[in-house]
Amino acid sequence: MTTMTTERATGLAVPRAQTFDGAALTLAGVGARVKKICGLGVKVYACGFYVDAVGVREAMGDGETDALEALKTCERSIRLKFARDVGGDKIVEALAERIRPAMDADSTSLKRFEAIFDGVSFKKGTSLDFTATADGALATRIKGKKVSHIADRALVDALFAAYVGADPVIPSLKSAVREFIENLR
Repeated sequence: MTTMTTERATGLAVPRAQTFDGAALTLAGVGARVKKICGLGVKVYACGFYVDAVGVREAMGDGETDALEALKTCERSIRLKFARDVGGDKIVEALAERIRPAMDADSTSLKRFEAIFDGVSFKKGTSLDFTATADGALATRIKGKKVSHIADRALVDALFAAYVGADPVIPSLKSAVREFIENLR
């Protein structure tokens, strides 16, 4: 039986560990994406951030490497579990707002990524996983089914920066992930 952790704001549970394509990943933090609409905080999704704990520990080496920088060389994953029904167009709009500035305007990888969500809608409780592979590709899964594999490190870095970069969409998630990784030293 899978052990779960419940994200408090949404009440949605995410697994404490996941395995994607043979890589065992550990939950490093949870948070909720809350969007302001007409002055109200609307809960959009619970987010779980997963890391290859062994790989991150090795990447930090002698302790000089920044915890979040160490993530870039390791497998990691983000799970979004929706707290409400959301159209794929809204997901693309929100993610692209964060990703586009870091990508070339004519990036075929970005176009392929955006196309994943054409005609897709996410019902409450549906999971969407983005996994960064060790070789720099982005694997996307909807309800556990792999729907895309895009080999583009710039896309991976831009997507993950939206969650643990300089201006994260869920600041408390970034803090939790940093603390988890620091405790691996």
